[in-house]
Amino acid sequence: MLGDISSKVRRQVKERSQGRCEVQMKCDGRGEGLEMAHITGRKQLAHRTTAEDLLHSCVECHRWLDGTSDGIKYKRVLAGRG
Repeated sequence: MLGDISSKVRRQVKERSQGRCEVQMKCDGRGEGLEMAHITGRKQLAHRTTAEDLLHSCVECHRWLDGTSDGIKYKRVLAGRG
């Protein structure tokens, strides 16, 4: 499925983030990267998920990204659509 995240891609994101939250909007960079946050929604991807489609995120920042208007706007900017 296009939105699925392979173990290889998960590993690449974890290596890039070094275990820290890459969003840093709610945790001020102190959060532990625990979740994979899609920059472009899974259903909107026209390709298999790559490391560039993801941010390693703490829970609080991931909820902010997906659940608030400011977070959604931020994702659009990151995706080059905003």
